[in-house]
Amino acid sequence: MPPTSTVELDLTRLDHNIAQIRRIIGSQVRLCCVLKADGYGLGAPRIAQRMESLGVDMLAVYTPDQALQLVTAGISRTPILVFMPLDDLDRTNPLYRSLISGRLHCVVHDEAHLDRLARLGHRYGCSVPVHVEIDTGMSRGGIAPQQAGAVLQTIQQNRYVRLAGLLTHYANADNGRETTIQQLDAFQAFLNDHAAMIPTDCTVHSAGTHAMFRFPQTHQQMVRIGLAWAGYGPDDEDMQHPETGEMQAASSSSHFLPIARWRSSIVHVKRIEAETPVGYGWTWKARRPTRIGLVPVGYADGYPVALSNRAMVMVRTLDDQWYPAPVIGRVSMDQMTIDLTDFAPEQIILGSEVELFGCQRDAPNDVPMLAQQSDSIMYELLCRLSPRIPRVYRIFEKSPEPCRSDQKAQTDPCRTRDDAQSDSNPAVARCSCLEGKRKDTGGGRHVSTHGRVAGGIRRDHSCPTGSDSG
Repeated sequence: MPPTSTVELDLTRLDHNIAQIRRIIGSQVRLCCVLKADGYGLGAPRIAQRMESLGVDMLAVYTPDQALQLVTAGISRTPILVFMPLDDLDRTNPLYRSLISGRLHCVVHDEAHLDRLARLGHRYGCSVPVHVEIDTGMSRGGIAPQQAGAVLQTIQQNRYVRLAGLLTHYANADNGRETTIQQLDAFQAFLNDHAAMIPTDCTVHSAGTHAMFRFPQTHQQMVRIGLAWAGYGPDDEDMQHPETGEMQAASSSSHFLPIARWRSSIVHVKRIEAETPVGYGWTWKARRPTRIGLVPVGYADGYPVALSNRAMVMVRTLDDQWYPAPVIGRVSMDQMTIDLTDFAPEQIILGSEVELFGCQRDAPNDVPMLAQQSDSIMYELLCRLSPRIPRVYRIFEKSPEPCRSDQKAQTDPCRTRDDAQSDSNPAVARCSCLEGKRKDTGGGRHVSTHGRVAGGIRRDHSCPTGSDSG
């Protein structure tokens, strides 16, 4: 049986995004790509393999198990930074070789943690590369600047640990200029005050995705980039220089391309009469005779209940066009219902493709828009994608710009067995609903305003057929 849904990852777009990041930071700044939580739910091992082939300077994860996942996948040249305190490591663990070879780097959170890492280095006769995190205001992990100097002194005196990096983490780089500058100043003051204890080969890093775009002075010697490599995060506001308001060179939002696409299909179609309620709690009621499509995806797959009666999906018709359809009724565990009333009956069949998460900016099912509609963030929407959904990795022969296009795709040779199930339909038509203007119907929902087109399919899906009673 084929899977009920599939997450497709465009590795050509990943290549493009990495190149754009390199253009922004320049050749003198190193690039660390963050792959926490299985690469934000997109599949860390395969993405890490691609990143290593692109020459990314470092990969970062949170837990040792996440690092183990990368090493098991064959990551052997790129250093891996572990943010979570690492206390012990058995010689039988595959991470052992990464540790003794200096490819496993550990973030230090306090002096006691440093002592445990030094004991680990002593046990295996190696010098553990450590990055000391200076807590300049995040108040999460790391060491207060007042205590961090003593940690640097201990590192100087212990040959079983090596100061490989110094870092801090900005709390409000997405929208807080004053607080970010305040943290940067505190970090820089610490660096200045302890310059004598910082070796020349120590990598200083503090910028994440938002800081990279909005605060060039935070680039320092390395940037740590999360969702920007996947084409998410930066918008026009992030691209503007915080003082002049001008767009920074080579950093327009159009230069970044979302790589992820979540698709399913219609498995059942039925008609209901006007005034008929739909779903648990009867949160939606038809205002007219309505055609309903059943999609075998629900909150167990990671589609938020909060998008019930709010979101749109994109549906592919038989003439290879894409149009929005509202999600109606409460999202269930394994299924959801969409309104197909405005589609010509002959254009929708069982098996018609449904796109839940799109990879075209400003589409009704764009991940940033869905995050806003569900009162969440993009990171959460992607991370909650269930592991039971196969991830399929594609490499396109042509330019990565179109998301749904006629360009020929190749299935990645490193795909999993589940990946191969989706190889029969590698390329689909570009979404034509984005060619016109869009309007805001309230609640953050944007819809197309095209009106009727050939085939009797409407594109002005402002959900006129039902009411939200929940």
